[in-house]
Formats: sequence, C-alpha cells, structure tokens
Amino acid sequence: MVHDTITGRGVVLRRLVLIAATVVACAPKRPESVAPCNTDAHAYTLADTARGVRPAYLQHLRSPINAVFSSMQVLVTARGVALPESTKVAVVYPSTAERSTRQAFEQAEYMPAKLHGCAVNFWLEVGVMAVDNKG
Repeated sequence: MVHDTITGRGVVLRRLVLIAATVVACAPKRPESVAPCNTDAHAYTLADTARGVRPAYLQHLRSPINAVFSSMQVLVTARGVALPESTKVAVVYPSTAERSTRQAFEQAEYMPAKLHGCAVNFWLEVGVMAVDNKG
C-alpha cells in the first residue's frame, strides 16, 4: 500500500512537470522591452519610411490657417505634439500670414510616427494651398 502511494505521487508529479513544460513552451512570446522607445531621441524623416518608420500625420487643426500657400516642416514628438519653435518655414504666402500659420501647425494635434510599434520623433512636411472657388 505504501508502494502504491509513492508510485501514484510519482505519476502525478511527472504529469505536473509535463503540463508545466507544455505551458512554458506554448506561452506567447514576451513583448519586446519598451525601453528603446523612451530613449530614442532621433528625429526621423520621410526617407526613413524605407527602414520601417510609419510617418506622423496631422489629425486636427485647432485654429484656422490664414495663408494662401505654405510649405513647412514640423517636428512632431513621440507624444503627438509639435515641438514649439522648431518649425522650419520654406515658404508662406502672403508673408504676413507666417506667424499665424506657424502657430496653427504648432498647436495642431498629430498622430506620432512609429518605429517597431514605438512612437518616435518625426519631421513632418506639411503644405497648404487654398483655392478660391468663387470664380
């Protein structure tokens, strides 16, 4: 009778080890560490999309744009906001609308760029061309 109890425990123990090994082998892979997301200070550009970067894009303008034509680069941070005073203006017409147009893009809401699922900084090139439909 003692022998049956020891043998029974051995069978149960082997089954538990087998089940534990199966669970460990079939468990989903642990997600990659998010630490590189927090330390990536590089500002990516449109050229980096060939390396797997999904570009940032404009979600919502909070204020109107007074320019008829504008072209500029906005540094969109990993949090989805434009870095203040980082905007590079290529051209704004009329030139008197530069300040308000810059502010409109710096206060806008953006979807941040992503690299391997992590939000990263991105130089977004934006352009506006207003068309007069009255004529």
